[in-house]
Amino acid sequence: MTAAAQPEPGLHRPSCPTGRRVRIERVDPRRGLVAVPREADKAGSAGRRVLRVDARNTSRTCAQCGHVTENRLEQAEFGLQRCGRTTADVEAARNINQGGPGWSSPTLLEQHRRKPRVRARGASQIDSPGSVALGNRGAPPMLGRMAKYFDVHPDNPQPRSIGQVVDILRGNGLIAYPTDSCFALGAQLGNKDGMDRIRSIRHLDDKHHFTLVCQNFAQLGQFVIINNAVFRAIKASTPGSYTFILPATKEVPRRLLHPKKKTVGVRIPDHVAAQALLAELGEPMLSSTLLMPGEEEPMTQGWQIKDELDHVLDAVIDSGDCGVEPTTVVDFSSDEPEVVRVGAGDPSRFE
Repeated sequence: MTAAAQPEPGLHRPSCPTGRRVRIERVDPRRGLVAVPREADKAGSAGRRVLRVDARNTSRTCAQCGHVTENRLEQAEFGLQRCGRTTADVEAARNINQGGPGWSSPTLLEQHRRKPRVRARGASQIDSPGSVALGNRGAPPMLGRMAKYFDVHPDNPQPRSIGQVVDILRGNGLIAYPTDSCFALGAQLGNKDGMDRIRSIRHLDDKHHFTLVCQNFAQLGQFVIINNAVFRAIKASTPGSYTFILPATKEVPRRLLHPKKKTVGVRIPDHVAAQALLAELGEPMLSSTLLMPGEEEPMTQGWQIKDELDHVLDAVIDSGDCGVEPTTVVDFSSDEPEVVRVGAGDPSRFE
């Protein structure tokens, strides 16, 4: 990280409920911001009470009020705000601690380093929908893999972060990303390995309908067959929290088709970060709801997903809390629309 990105020493707002003003003494890339109370400036090092934002782990401590929070990112910000830190202070600490987009917590690395790692006895243990999870929940760990974490703005996603995630997708990576319904797993359309990894994580069989997440109708129309009546019904509901099952065109890879019906699920999300990702990618994304085996609801926070699936994903995009309901699924493959699953979208317009 360049020197220009580091905060300059100077006065900050009160750092804790005591109301004392602190001065940034120095910026240490390993330890974060090191500050001293203004009243102690002349007392020398022996009289200083130091406020540190520890860059080596994800906890935050105020040395003056003693408040400690083990939560990360948004929850860590909440903890810092309880200590009176300003938004500028939080951003300064984040810039140092994360080291820019794609930062992976050293604490998480240390935790996973201490875990016993078990090598799968055969490929069937990895590929079988009923395989037992090794290491992380839901899928065997990819040894040496560690997901990159991208904390993006909910209204104006940083182009640099979005570009780095797209590079990961184009390199056959698997990501977790937020949508207007809940978090989802995503891979590039031609990524067969990514599709197999989604099946392994979620314990899916070969009859599962994967979803093509499209940016707009121009993309959607290339991959599914839509008559006028269906077009009007879908157009009135998108972008939104709906997945539509439709007959696929020849542009869809055969491995993504339902084996008997030759159909595929498509959707256009109403989510800023997801739309930015699709716009940069320039093509639909292979996707599936991030609902773990045995769970009734998806995970709602990006840091939680990184903790749980750190060694089976390549990247996690976090833009704030997500919902817990998957999309409403409507099957248009027959003469009449059929609501297959009731979710975040209102199903009444298709009943």
